[in-house]
Amino acid sequence: MEDLSLEIKGFLKKAGLVGYDILPLAGDASDRKYYRLKQNKHSLVLMDSSKTIETMNSFVNVRNYLSSNQFSVPEILNVDIDNGFIVLEDFGDNTLDKYLVKNPKDTKKIYKLIVDLVISLNNLNNPPFLEFNKQFFLDELAIFTRWYMPLIDRFIVDNKINRFNSSWDQALEYLLKEDKKQVFVHKDLHCGNLFRLPNRSGVRKLGIIDFQAAKRGSMVYDITSFLYDCRLPLQKDLRDNLIERYMTGNDWNIQKFQNLCDIYIAQRNIKILGNFAYLYKEKGNGKYLNFLPNVWEYVNKSLENPILKEVKTWFKENNIKLFGRY
Repeated sequence: MEDLSLEIKGFLKKAGLVGYDILPLAGDASDRKYYRLKQNKHSLVLMDSSKTIETMNSFVNVRNYLSSNQFSVPEILNVDIDNGFIVLEDFGDNTLDKYLVKNPKDTKKIYKLIVDLVISLNNLNNPPFLEFNKQFFLDELAIFTRWYMPLIDRFIVDNKINRFNSSWDQALEYLLKEDKKQVFVHKDLHCGNLFRLPNRSGVRKLGIIDFQAAKRGSMVYDITSFLYDCRLPLQKDLRDNLIERYMTGNDWNIQKFQNLCDIYIAQRNIKILGNFAYLYKEKGNGKYLNFLPNVWEYVNKSLENPILKEVKTWFKENNIKLFGRY
């Protein structure tokens, strides 16, 4: 435990977790750190959120909410909210992105199950979490102008940022008018945040993590973030089949559904451009730049929807391009 902080060592001692082998685990794109605690055949996961303590209450509250609704989330064994430490049930290493690389024949079966999971999450109406609103939407988009624009040597003045924000007015007004149902939104649903738990049944075969940013919002958000994941892009035929599965039993107007999808695809992926630029410039983590072509493909396709014509015009006027390609 020599590489652990004194605070973590004290937490583990107080929790009675001594004599464990402690192995670092690969983290996500956040400042959280993860460790596996192993003793014989028993293993647990230590999450160190000491640099993101503000997310601790949300993590615990969302976990408890999902657990009470019979979804598979890690059990909490010990927690120190004030210092940002949690010991969790260990779901293992079988995240779906890793599993599908080794078992591509299971892709359709697994993806159908993820769609069923999203449908089940959609059935959680009016959860007790913060809802999307216009300012939240724009705050996320500001990550793009702050970090991605300098990455491609585009420094824009305030009036152009204001024009960027106002270019979203039509889309945001459409959401307010047409997207009123409020359901549970994971906010970052992709195969890297889902585990394969084959000994469980139904959608509980999928273990859910990284849910602390959950919101109350659109039914469409999670299905689009899953189907348009830049890390694991889908073939169009498979995506179309999964969308058909998702829409079965829902009284969706097809054009309305497409409009909502394109708005959320555009907003999420433009924000992701900023996130990846931030990780590269501030954290020295350039691995996510490899996914920029996929992100741009989603952005460009979504901006073909007339509901986003003002956003498309802004991109064209400011000559925004893919980093590294001029």
